[in-house]
Amino acid sequence: MAIRKNKKRIDPRYFLNETTHRDLNENLEVEKNIEQISALIAKNEMDVSNSSNIDDHWNGIGRANIAQGPYEMMFMTKLDATQYQGGRNNPRVLQLRAALREACRGMPDTIVGFDRDSRLGLVTGHPRFQSVDDMVSLASFLENTTLPEIPLEFDFYKVRYQMNGLPCNRQAPSGYPGWISGVNMQGPTRSYGYSLDLIQKSATANHRNEELIEAALLNTETEKMCKG
Repeated sequence: MAIRKNKKRIDPRYFLNETTHRDLNENLEVEKNIEQISALIAKNEMDVSNSSNIDDHWNGIGRANIAQGPYEMMFMTKLDATQYQGGRNNPRVLQLRAALREACRGMPDTIVGFDRDSRLGLVTGHPRFQSVDDMVSLASFLENTTLPEIPLEFDFYKVRYQMNGLPCNRQAPSGYPGWISGVNMQGPTRSYGYSLDLIQKSATANHRNEELIEAALLNTETEKMCKG
């Protein structure tokens, strides 16, 4: 007896309402998130006219990879090369810099160098760092384990989040005129990158901007929704 193939087909219209409702819900959630991101940024009085474009350096230390993740950290030591004869070329300074580089050899997308004031530090931003907590854990390890073994003293670190405009190429909602919705001499601000300063910690102070941390998390989540 011949085997009969099942030629019954599912009518694609069956899924039409489900797809439409899902797309509408996702779009509403994106708009809600963008509204919240813009409100958090505006509340912190960020204005594009007073913000710095994300460039290839943090105070003179180059970024390791322009395609790195959105979270980036600058970690500085107390080593000031100007206090040594010969400055950055002093043998002891070169030795300490080499030791810090060696200690960070296993950290992808990390640059060890001197800032514009000749202080030794590093900048890192590997894509695997997906949150502020990842950066804080790394900073704690550097401060409490890596530096004492070299030896170097900890000065401060900063964590920032890079934003290349709002998710899905959206403009800022009405009611939030500064920052991302403004226009500078180089063109629409949403086409350029700006940074949210999330954390700054030193031996004597620890500042966390919880609202901008929330904005950063929302931005990452919303960008995934736009791509997905």
